[in-house]
Formats: sequence, C-alpha cells, structure tokens
Amino acid sequence: MADKVGLAGSGTAGCPREEFLARFSMDELPADTPEARHIARCPECRQRLAALAEAMRLWERNGVPPCDTAVLKRIREGFHRKLHESDPDR
Repeated sequence: MADKVGLAGSGTAGCPREEFLARFSMDELPADTPEARHIARCPECRQRLAALAEAMRLWERNGVPPCDTAVLKRIREGFHRKLHESDPDR
C-alpha cells in the first residue's frame, strides 16, 4: 500500500489505528480513503470491527455508570484532540 496515512499503531503492521475503525463503523470515514479501503478488505480489521461492535452492544445494553463532569470534560477534550491530530481537516 503506497499511502500509509493513518495506518499502523494498532499492533498490526499496516492496519489502521482504532480511531479509523471507529469512524468506519459509524460511516464517518470516506470510502475512498486508504484506511477505508484497507479495512474493507483486511480480515484482521474486519475481526477488530466485529469486536468493536460487540463492545458497543454491551455498552448500550448495560449502560454507563455516572461520571464526574470534570472527568468527562477531559475525556472529550482528549478525544477531540486525538481526532484532530489524526485528521486535521475534520
């Protein structure tokens, strides 16, 4: 694969990082990106997507315990910072 933007860092050489899997699973990753093309054809990434989907089902079914608003704010800020670092145009 010539374009390695957003790839690696997952523990598997050449596979997209988790934030790309999450965006792919929510239909927020354009299909023409190198990451989306990789995920669509990689058996290991498809397994990782299935595990992510199962985790989300469990989370939705069991709910989320209350969280301190200051902690939640730091989590959101960190998430948005990481998302911006991985895709500055977002």
